[in-house]
Amino acid sequence: MALYLLPRLNIQIRPVLLRDLRPGTRVVSHDYDMAEWKPDQTVSVKGPSRTHPVYYWVIPAKVEGVWRVKMPTPNGDRQYLLRLRQQFQEVHGTLRAEGQEVTLANATLTGDRLRFTLATDAQEKMSFEGQVTDEVMRGSVEVHDGGHSSRHDWAAQREAANANGDVPR
Repeated sequence: MALYLLPRLNIQIRPVLLRDLRPGTRVVSHDYDMAEWKPDQTVSVKGPSRTHPVYYWVIPAKVEGVWRVKMPTPNGDRQYLLRLRQQFQEVHGTLRAEGQEVTLANATLTGDRLRFTLATDAQEKMSFEGQVTDEVMRGSVEVHDGGHSSRHDWAAQREAANANGDVPR
């Protein structure tokens, strides 16, 4: 999607773009950005009389909410509760397992692709990557536990909110 609109119009069309375009759709705007929606990339293009900024965004999937994560391992299924907050392509959150809650690090959301890492204790580091499709995420996780590494598949289902918009704890 290519735009060359004044800033006010970019802001007005932004909710329509985020609602109606599929995650992964690329949006480019000449000269004007979209306020608090930070571009994924900005380049300067030299013109005959001045340099023009060109802004680039990738429509992010909607990942905010609570997700029940299941990860089969040789020692049995591991289950987690993933809580995500989202502002456009910026994602923050926590992963809870066995009473321990860990903050996500290095979270990136590009279109429908989510990546994040976390350290569950001094020895274990996990690097998740997955694809979001509506209410489901699927991917793989690299687990580094002391001197051992393993890769596992994982899947997550979004928890439904109740009538008040609250999600289960």
